[in-house]
Amino acid sequence: MHQIGEPDELARVAGWIAWAFDVSVNRLYWNTSTGEPDRWTVVRLDRGGEWTDSGYGTAEHLAAFLGGDMPVPPAMTLDPGALVFEPWELG
Repeated sequence: MHQIGEPDELARVAGWIAWAFDVSVNRLYWNTSTGEPDRWTVVRLDRGGEWTDSGYGTAEHLAAFLGGDMPVPPAMTLDPGALVFEPWELG
């Protein structure tokens, strides 16, 4: 994983897609800069303002996070043992 610098690189994230967030204001984005969805990596913005590109696609990122193989910054308050998936629909 590597840190994404601020504020100089914020323009680079303009085309990224936010796809997950939690009540602690942590967010996950797809880095769409490759233009090929199969090569998009997951980028996390934690509530402390730290940007981290996991280098993983979505499935690998979630498996590493839920499996405890990914370091979790102190600003993230989620307990991987207590995660639940709650589907929702618009409208």
